Order: sequence, then C-alpha cells, then structure tokens
Amino acid sequence: MPIDELYFDADVMIISLVSDDGILGDETMLKEAPFKDEIFTLDEVMEIKKYYRIKKMVVTL
Repeated sequence: MPIDELYFDADVMIISLVSDDGILGDETMLKEAPFKDEIFTLDEVMEIKKYYRIKKMVVTL
C-alpha cells in the first residue's frame, strides 16, 4: 500500500479495478488473469479507507 500524506483524512477517494475475491461482476474468475495482481479486493479497499481515514470511497467499474 502506498503511503502518501495527501490521502490522509480525504473527504472522498475514487478507486477503480476492484473485485470481490478475484471474481468480476460477470462472474469471471481471475485466477489465471495476468493482471489479477493489479486489482484491489473489497477487503483491500476497506483497509485503505481505514488506514487513511477516508470519509467516503467511490468504487468504479
């Protein structure tokens, strides 16, 4: 997780490339996808929100 002072106490953070445990919205599994390590899980998004004390997170597709 990058540590950047600009993120702390932000009102809103917009984040993309999020999946739920390696499953995309169309039920595609990312086990073998070459970009799977580039995608955040929902747990990671919540961890970022908590760590940086971000008030609202917007997740885009």
